[in-house]
Amino acid sequence: MSERKRLIERLCKAYFSNPAQTMRVKKGDRLLSRGQVNNRLFYVLAGTFSGGIELCDDYGNREPLELFRSGPKSLLGANSFFSYSNRSYLDVTALSEGELDRIDRSTGAVAENVYGSLSEQIF
Repeated sequence: MSERKRLIERLCKAYFSNPAQTMRVKKGDRLLSRGQVNNRLFYVLAGTFSGGIELCDDYGNREPLELFRSGPKSLLGANSFFSYSNRSYLDVTALSEGELDRIDRSTGAVAENVYGSLSEQIF
């Protein structure tokens, strides 16, 4: 097994294996809105998610711009969760039904003396 796969398995066991933290979403549900404070880090178990912004031209017409698409075994909200402002830079929306595990700000680092802080373990 590769080092990366071992790391992902360890992180999933340590942080994303609590059934009480699992949530289901429907197509069209918004996880994060641009500018919103983000207090959760999401791990995608199933489904497809899109992150993007809305562009506005000189005439006030708005058009969405997709900047990423993520599926199973992806993290969502990591940049805003660990940022100084904790604000989402993008709108993140479910493109299909999905299932996510999540942690929040109260989650402490597991084995911090071995693996470092939560942000060091994730990044």
